[in-house]
Amino acid sequence: MARTIKITHKGKIYEPSIQALNRDKLYGFIENFIEDDKGQSCFEGSLLDDGQTLIGKGCTAIKVLDNKGLEVNKKELKAVDTNGKTLKEVLSVFETGISLNEGSFDDLFDLEVDAAYDFNWSDDNTKATFLNEIKGKVFTFEFNYRTDYEGADAVLISNSEGAFILSGRKLEFEFLSNKNQTILSIPELEEEKEEDQEIDFSMF
Repeated sequence: MARTIKITHKGKIYEPSIQALNRDKLYGFIENFIEDDKGQSCFEGSLLDDGQTLIGKGCTAIKVLDNKGLEVNKKELKAVDTNGKTLKEVLSVFETGISLNEGSFDDLFDLEVDAAYDFNWSDDNTKATFLNEIKGKVFTFEFNYRTDYEGADAVLISNSEGAFILSGRKLEFEFLSNKNQTILSIPELEEEKEEDQEIDFSMF
C-alpha cells in the first residue's frame, strides 16, 4: 500500500498518497529488446579495463574508500558545512506532514521545478472537499520526499481534475531600481565673446 501524507489545512487533516509524474507515465515509453541470431534474448553488458571481463546490469556500485584503500561504511559518513559543522537532517514529508501556507502565483513562477507529484485518494468525497477548499489558490511549503540534508521548496496547485505538488528550488531575483539617483553635473559652456568671433584680416 502506498504511503500517505498528512496535509493540514484550516484545521482539517487529509491523508492522500502521492506518486511522481514523469514523461514515461504521461506519454509512455519505448523499450528495446535485443536478440541474437537464434532469437535468444540478450542483455547489455560492460567490458572492464582488462579487455576480457564482461559484467551485467546491477554488477557495479559506487564505493567510498579511506586513505588506506579500505571501503567505508556509508553509515559512518556524515554531512558537514564549509566550517566542518555537522548538518541537521531534513525529515521526509511522510514523517513531518505538510502544513499549507497560502502564497501567490509569484511563488509558482519563481520556482525552478525538479519534480511533480499527483495525489491518489481513497475516497472521492474527501478529494472533492479538499479540491473545493484549495480552489484557485497557490500554497507553499517545504517538501522533502526522502530524509536527507537539503529540503526543497514546493507549491501546491490544483484544477478541476486534481491537485499537484511541484517541488524544486525557489529562485531569488535581484531587480534593478531607480532608488539611488545620480545627479550629473555638466559645466555650462561660456558664451564666446563677440570680439573673439570677429575676423582679424591682418592674419591673412
